[in-house]
Amino acid sequence: MDLRIGIIFMLMSCYIGAYAQNEPENPENDTEVEEYYEEEYVEEDDYSRMHLVELNLHLTDPAIALKRNLDSKYFGVGLDYLFQLSSDAPAFIGMGFDYTYLENARLNTVDPLDGFPFNHSTTTSLGSWMAIYRHYLGVNILGLQPFVEGRVGLSAMWTSTSVTSTEDVDFAEFEFNNFDASLSYAFRGGVHFAVADAIYITAKVGYMSSLSTKYDARDDELVGFNSSYDLYTRKSSTLDAIRYDLGVTFAF
Repeated sequence: MDLRIGIIFMLMSCYIGAYAQNEPENPENDTEVEEYYEEEYVEEDDYSRMHLVELNLHLTDPAIALKRNLDSKYFGVGLDYLFQLSSDAPAFIGMGFDYTYLENARLNTVDPLDGFPFNHSTTTSLGSWMAIYRHYLGVNILGLQPFVEGRVGLSAMWTSTSVTSTEDVDFAEFEFNNFDASLSYAFRGGVHFAVADAIYITAKVGYMSSLSTKYDARDDELVGFNSSYDLYTRKSSTLDAIRYDLGVTFAF
């Protein structure tokens, strides 16, 4: 009888040991596993967010007070970078950088002492550095994907003059004549049109403005004797303009 009880006891011990090995891990381990899968999901979600890089050519058409001082249309270039707020959201944020070539004046002078000729060139430029918020409307109209965006940041205008000599190739002078920056903002609407996998043609139109900014503008009534910068006069106004953009967008 004792032998049978001993055998039964040994069999029960083996069964209990095997059952314990097949039991799930304690709650602490379960929590670690859940956190691991949660982190992995978040990483995949971050990785699936879309990034956009846009290169564009733009046309700036001054308006209101700026148009009185710069009565022409000016070409420039821009670079934007945006990333998606979440993998399933139509919203993007990013940064944009623009440069616009405005005016140039040239003047040839002769040094009265040694008779050396000098070439003066003065250029006025407009640049902007802005934060961007873009929202896609979630529709597709004949292959066009529309969106709207707002921008806020800094716009600056500066004037610089370079002087070179045809007699002395080593002679060159450069000077910043004026630089002023102010808070600016812009609103634009645009569309994407897919031309290849993750490559789009992008067109936008919008309006930009700023706080009052000091800048130099070409004055045809002035006569230059010593420098091409003599042909400019100081102005002050908001930087209002209509912007037209055409470029290419790369998505990844």
